[in-house]
Amino acid sequence: MRRRIKWEKARLACPPAAAYDLAPLARMRASVAQLSDSGVRPDPALAFTMLAFAVRPDWTAGHQFTIAHRGPYEITYFSIRGRDLPAVTSDPPPGPVVTTVCCLDEALFPVLAGKLPPGVTVLGAIAPLQLVQRWFVRASSG
Repeated sequence: MRRRIKWEKARLACPPAAAYDLAPLARMRASVAQLSDSGVRPDPALAFTMLAFAVRPDWTAGHQFTIAHRGPYEITYFSIRGRDLPAVTSDPPPGPVVTTVCCLDEALFPVLAGKLPPGVTVLGAIAPLQLVQRWFVRASSG
């Protein structure tokens, strides 16, 4: 599995088990919207990891921001730093968090797919969230 996703090259700050969980979803070849509509609800770290694998480095050129998901039990961070690979971590990033999505863990994936389920609150700038939503949809639509 590591060879297949080139874990060492990806350098994502998430557990290898999270990347391993992506394999069945990747084989489905479904769009983010289709996965969301079918009820796929990965935990926040896995949802952000899916996003990190989907984002192309050339799309992130000139962008630097961090989006946080604040769930009932923990906070997960997704950081874009120019052309570097996105980072997914539970440790606070060195810079500021510009957008915080407050919701239950299972609601984050639909948010990343471009929906806004009931009970979701977005604090801070909305533009970074909208940008990663577009990237995620673009990446999964071929």
